[in-house]
Amino acid sequence: MKLDVPGLWRIRRNRNDPEDYRRDPFLEDVKNGNVFLFYKGKRQDLFDDIRVNEARWIGGLLSKLSDRQIADAFRAANYTPSEVRALTETVRARARELATAE
Repeated sequence: MKLDVPGLWRIRRNRNDPEDYRRDPFLEDVKNGNVFLFYKGKRQDLFDDIRVNEARWIGGLLSKLSDRQIADAFRAANYTPSEVRALTETVRARARELATAE
């Protein structure tokens, strides 16, 4: 039986904390042709069946975004310049993880 306790997740992590986001793991495992992401939010079932080729595909698309495009998204959300830099670097690294998943 799977126990889903969303209230505890909310206490553990602040959704708008770039440092938490940066520190959290992203790619949990690659096994039997499937990619498992570290995701503990609602609707975890959406990420139950991600094939390696699908992860590489989306990672490739995300890798085409420029740092400026990624940063603009965070600037539009009113993050500070240092947060924008940290978040941009993290998104770039995560896109790379997906693009090179094996």
